Amino acid sequence: MTYDSIPFQLAETSYIALFEALPGNHVLVQNDPPRFTILAVTPGYLKQTDLSKAALIGKGVFEAFDVTSCANRNAGKELLLSYQHVCQQGQPHFLPMQRYDLKNDDGTFTEKYWRVSNAPVTAPDGEVKYVLHTSEDITELVRAERREAGIKGMEMVNNLFRQTPVAVCLLKGADLVIELANEPALKLWHITNDAIGLPLRQAVPEIQDQGYADMIDSVMTTGMAKRLYESPVTLTRDGIPEIAYINFDYEPYYEGNNTTVVGVLTIGNDVTEKVLAQKRVEESETKYRALFDSMDQGFCVLEIIFNESNTPINYRFVEANPMFEKQTGLVGAIGKTARELVPDLEPHWFELYGRVALTGEAKRFNEGSKAMGKWFDVFAFRIGEPGSLRVALLFTDITERKRSEEALIEKDRQLRNIIHSAPVAMLILRGEEMIVDTINERMIQMIGKNISLLNRPLLETIPELKGQDGYERILSVYKTGKAEYGNEVLVPLMREGVSEERYFNFSYTPIIEDETIVGVMDVATEVTEQVKARKVIEEKGHELQLAIDVASLGHYRVDLLNDVASCSTRLLNWFGIEGQDLRTATLLDQVHPGDRSRFMAAFRNATPTEANEPIDIIFRVVDPCDGTLRHLRSFNKIRFDDYDRAYLVFGVVQDVTQEMVYQQHLKESEAELQRRVLERTLELENLNDELKRSNQNLEEFAYAASHDLKEPIRKIHFFTHQLKNQLHTQLLENQKWAFSRIENATDRMGNLIDDLLLYSHVSQRPREIERVDLNQKVHRVLEDLEVDIAEKKAAIRIGKLPVVQGHGRQLQQLLQNLVSNALKYSRPDVPLHIDITASQVEENGRMYHQLTITDNGIGFKQEYAHRIFQMFIRLHGKAEYSGTGVGLSIVKKVVENHKGFIQVDSTPDVGSTFRIFLSCEL
Repeated sequence: MTYDSIPFQLAETSYIALFEALPGNHVLVQNDPPRFTILAVTPGYLKQTDLSKAALIGKGVFEAFDVTSCANRNAGKELLLSYQHVCQQGQPHFLPMQRYDLKNDDGTFTEKYWRVSNAPVTAPDGEVKYVLHTSEDITELVRAERREAGIKGMEMVNNLFRQTPVAVCLLKGADLVIELANEPALKLWHITNDAIGLPLRQAVPEIQDQGYADMIDSVMTTGMAKRLYESPVTLTRDGIPEIAYINFDYEPYYEGNNTTVVGVLTIGNDVTEKVLAQKRVEESETKYRALFDSMDQGFCVLEIIFNESNTPINYRFVEANPMFEKQTGLVGAIGKTARELVPDLEPHWFELYGRVALTGEAKRFNEGSKAMGKWFDVFAFRIGEPGSLRVALLFTDITERKRSEEALIEKDRQLRNIIHSAPVAMLILRGEEMIVDTINERMIQMIGKNISLLNRPLLETIPELKGQDGYERILSVYKTGKAEYGNEVLVPLMREGVSEERYFNFSYTPIIEDETIVGVMDVATEVTEQVKARKVIEEKGHELQLAIDVASLGHYRVDLLNDVASCSTRLLNWFGIEGQDLRTATLLDQVHPGDRSRFMAAFRNATPTEANEPIDIIFRVVDPCDGTLRHLRSFNKIRFDDYDRAYLVFGVVQDVTQEMVYQQHLKESEAELQRRVLERTLELENLNDELKRSNQNLEEFAYAASHDLKEPIRKIHFFTHQLKNQLHTQLLENQKWAFSRIENATDRMGNLIDDLLLYSHVSQRPREIERVDLNQKVHRVLEDLEVDIAEKKAAIRIGKLPVVQGHGRQLQQLLQNLVSNALKYSRPDVPLHIDITASQVEENGRMYHQLTITDNGIGFKQEYAHRIFQMFIRLHGKAEYSGTGVGLSIVKKVVENHKGFIQVDSTPDVGSTFRIFLSCEL
């Protein structure tokens, strides 16, 4: 994790609470040197250090963590310098790897390595107030690198010593089966090649009671190497027990990247002859030198130079292998100092090697030198007894690897820039929890979230995605590595507390690093408007077909150039013909002879300038079933080509036989229609009585009203209006009056059904309760009624209204009905005044929000106060005031849904006051 300066803006307590909720391993430190008081720690930090908050909070960093012990002496100095740098420079500081051992309960220490960073937390004025300390336990990484180096070293030694007098033996498995043994090993143990494949205890039984087998078992169990020098061992040689002195090296053996010990590599050197013959020692030294010179890693021995203050200031190269020059580029280094070879060499190299020389603690690290233009992977260890100032280095030039890593970092930066500037919505998720790693502005806008998504699990900020197909596909891509694509996928999203159905085209592709799937990239395009537009077109098509079916229309199409015709089934039935191999003449033959010449003339006289005007013709055909005449009305269009030739005729045909009859019986039909409307009205009044007894009956009635009543009324209104337009030149005054009565009746019926539907929706109480600002709701109502308010020239005064718990849409409907009611029943000769106020009152031991709506309208007698909230009750005539008598019933239902009640006081020609009580404990 990297940081720039972090501005401090919140209150300290809030900032600390927020800090302690962060993921990761962090400590918040006060800028109060030299104490550096610990203010807060994250749970992750407590877990990795196995400490409690009580052991840290309020203490200084160097008080809470012991830096006086030998094990941690140098760590404290480097950490103090890092804190001082951050506080003085106001810039972050990084310590790539630091050793700080954790103290155990028994006083011993556990070796631990950490990657540490410190970042400033600044106040608005730029002052560094805190230091954000972040540490990561990398002990296992260090150990793994050591193991890897050890394994490579052992394998190399095994190959090099296969033909050397050093005994090399590889034992594998719990039984320590001899997997590999070179000739010196066979000779040392006085065994032959037949022993390879046998357990060690079986092949060399005499070592069982000497502790060597148990020691090898310990290496298998703990993974800790064992080394013995000139260890006496009794071996049977030619039947005679002999004591030999052996240098043993028992190293744990790993295979591949496996971290589990699978065997033990034993290297034994019989040094018995060392005492007897120095020549063998010299020969061994020669072979060792061959190995030293053939190593593929750089190796050198340094002698550290200290000043009078015991501070390392330089070092001299004492010994180096041939690979040293290739790895470092330094020529003729033996006997020279580092300052002589690289005058600008960074001081930290002296500090690192000086610490190894003084403490004797080996150190493995990656470090770069600008002066040398290289990066090295270094393993440094002291050679010789304590007090020796010589340090050996085993190192590898990793400059190219570092450059590759930096190139990857640069590519990652470029990728992020591309994502943020991409014209499509993009999102990168990492890990099993789908942590949001990168997201661009288009994706944020598409999701509709105004909170930070970065570094948080996707489901934490968008919980509605859980269980959805899209999210499950993302998980599938992460698990399988197979990309997923989708078109017009429905994804419900919460935007400003409202669930919206949105449609997306998307692609989910895996992100693979080092052949491992680490995340998923989501590229999405919202196509909600396109999908909705297509659905509207499809619905319009369905509606058109439905209109054709409902209106009992037939349709046809004639290709004039090829003389090919096609007709709908209904039209074929009217004509009494088959639908195969139709020709133009076939259709014309069905037209009544008395209408045929007029029919053909209408098409013959059409010109290209009239191509967009439909040809309207009424003609007769003979019904094939009973021989009666059928009157058909045809609406036709002709298409012309660029040479003004007609090439296509198409149209719809309607059976208007009944309309022709209807003209003769219009008066009887109007009376019959009025009777049916009256019967239906009486039926609705009966249903209204049933609604009072049961909300369920109300819902069923509303459903029937919306689907059984509204559609027939719409058809009555449509066909009556169409018929009126068709016959308007032929209608008498009393017939026009009859049409007007029919249209008014259908309008009233439609309004009544709409109000009943609204009442039904209010009766179905929503499940979700939300905070509702009545100030916002009343202003929306005034915007909706703006025209009526201006027409009435009404003056409306609004006091401070509360924020209540309830159902927002219902409360807005309540306010709209009450204000609309006041506007509707105003006095024409008196300027209208409406006052809306609120207060909190106690009624019958319960607290209520009281809304008061007062007007100076026509009012009514107080004795009717209990009736005005009943369904369909009107105190004034329809001719004077419009309405259905449902509005105040809706108001009452909304109040009941909010566990409240309503009161009204009114005086004729003075005005009315409605008091609404909404429970505070909804």
